[in-house]
Amino acid sequence: MFDLDNTLIKTNRANNESYKEAIKTVTGKTLKLESQRFTRVELSQIMPDLSDTQISEIVMEKERCYEKFISETILNKQLANLLVALNEEGCETVLLTESCKKRAEQLCNYYLLTKCFSSRYFKEDYPNSDKYSFLKQRLSTLQSIILFENDPLEISRAISNGIPEKSIIVVNF
Repeated sequence: MFDLDNTLIKTNRANNESYKEAIKTVTGKTLKLESQRFTRVELSQIMPDLSDTQISEIVMEKERCYEKFISETILNKQLANLLVALNEEGCETVLLTESCKKRAEQLCNYYLLTKCFSSRYFKEDYPNSDKYSFLKQRLSTLQSIILFENDPLEISRAISNGIPEKSIIVVNF
């Protein structure tokens, strides 16, 4: 199991640049965003006067213009090489991401990784916004999974849904 954002591919810069352009397009305002990943939560915090409609417009615009900044992403070459090798050996390799399908596919296509995954699951596949709860419902056991993940919250969710801690490889890059 491979997480995408900031595990297999470092995406913070492309994400933030996309948000900056989307905010400028929708509101006319220019923001300086730090290097940490900018999200809808931060958008609501730094621009509390935005309506729900404007926030939705910004998020849609961000997704629309993301491909323009895809070259700002960085492939985790070591992990990508492992993914390719596992796939070539016939192992089941799964993309399990909180990313929306369109953006994840853009990234996988850009780095020629699409064919390396046996299965791919995206944000749209998780009705409760918890990819590990979704996975638990789909598989009979989670004991044989090896998970590559970077986010401490997602790691906690994985453990609470039955993925053994010893089977989680924390990726920092």
